[in-house]
Amino acid sequence: MYLESHANDWAPSERVRYARLLWVDWAPPAPKECKEPNPVARVDLIADRPFRAIRPTDVRDVLTPIWCGPSHKPASLVRSLVERVLDAAAVEAGIDDYSNPAVWKGKLEHLLSGTSPEVEHFAAMDYKAVPAFLADAADPVLTFLVLTASRLSEATGADWSEIDGNVWTIPADRYKTGKEHKVPLSQAALASLGDGMPANGSLFGGTPKALKHRLHKLVKGNGVTLHGFRSAFRDWAREVAKAPDDVAEMCLGHIVGSKTQQAYKRGDLMVERRALMDAWASYALGVR
Repeated sequence: MYLESHANDWAPSERVRYARLLWVDWAPPAPKECKEPNPVARVDLIADRPFRAIRPTDVRDVLTPIWCGPSHKPASLVRSLVERVLDAAAVEAGIDDYSNPAVWKGKLEHLLSGTSPEVEHFAAMDYKAVPAFLADAADPVLTFLVLTASRLSEATGADWSEIDGNVWTIPADRYKTGKEHKVPLSQAALASLGDGMPANGSLFGGTPKALKHRLHKLVKGNGVTLHGFRSAFRDWAREVAKAPDDVAEMCLGHIVGSKTQQAYKRGDLMVERRALMDAWASYALGVR
């Protein structure tokens, strides 16, 4: 009931994720850092209990198998969702002085470790090495991925119906934020698409799985990840192009500012983003 009443607050992908986190017959595996023998959240331990009968020790037992610290996902999301669901239940029951057993401060902080393992970020290639790497790989899919600063699933799952002139429109159901995202395409990005549409409509002819496998092979052994090329673009935009943060962040499809700021800032900065992506293409392909 809680998830349904708040569905409009989240992107479609988030709704699915939050629902899964609370299913008693499915639970997220623990992060690799945890190394627990039973790496699933035990939501089943409290699922059928009256909310007023749930104690902090019960919530601790739910979280212990996947716990890696108060800020480490997915355990932090499970804890937060349990807290919100219990708060909603208390409001529904008209209980004004409810002491929520799932809160961190004053409750679970005394029962669970407050230390989180160091977060391992996606390994990114130094932007200075990108031109030589692209030239050596000579792969159109990789070139398109890098020149558009897009995510792997977005690039490998794209088809020609999403291309309109020099704009690539990624539909909401394929985009992480759950909202449609428009990507200005440089001439070099367009050139990487080749001359014609493959029979299956895919930008590059292969299935997303096959294309992902192909790209992973290209970066294997280089100590970097495909997602890390987005970081390379961001570093270049800041250090070389001196681009405004909001322009660079919108190129990456990140949500900029608070909800209030977003309400007053509705432009997509397409002109500024196109200029930045054109400059990035020239840099990444070694054009001077």
